[in-house]
Amino acid sequence: MGSVLLKLPIASHVPTAWLDAVFTATSAVTVTGLVVVDTGTHFTLFGQVVIALLIQVGGLGFMTFAVVGAIMLGTKISFIQQRVAQEAFNQTSLDKVMQTAKAVLIYSLLIEAVGFILLTLTWQSSLGWRQASWEAFFYTISAFNNAGFALNANGLIPYVSDWGVNLIITTLLPYPPHLK
Repeated sequence: MGSVLLKLPIASHVPTAWLDAVFTATSAVTVTGLVVVDTGTHFTLFGQVVIALLIQVGGLGFMTFAVVGAIMLGTKISFIQQRVAQEAFNQTSLDKVMQTAKAVLIYSLLIEAVGFILLTLTWQSSLGWRQASWEAFFYTISAFNNAGFALNANGLIPYVSDWGVNLIITTLLPYPPHLK
């Protein structure tokens, strides 16, 4: 699905080859961060949003989204689906699976929200509110899910001496080096 969305004309400034779309979508969902085209210049805002959402789904786990989505929609979960979810979350009851999935999603989104706000405030004076908000959104998702995607060829190199940006980004990482 992600590949198809990245292949759409609205997703890129120039046509995207099927192999590039598949590779980028796969890299985003598996949070490897490998790219074959420059994310910031090749893809439009739509394409970049698709990549960010693929990173989010891959990073937080498809199972978390599936369980929480089913709960929110009031969908019945089959016995086999219950067993798979219980195994994935290492829980013995479906109620505990739902609690765990909700907790993972809520805490993750809260942490990302704090990172987003801090990065937006940090970057707004140099980038303006709109661009700062977009870059904060993208980099927060990329950092929190340890995906390694960037919106420009230099990544975060321009901020190498900015202790505020470095502290925020490294705190968002799953294993922050300064908190070990």
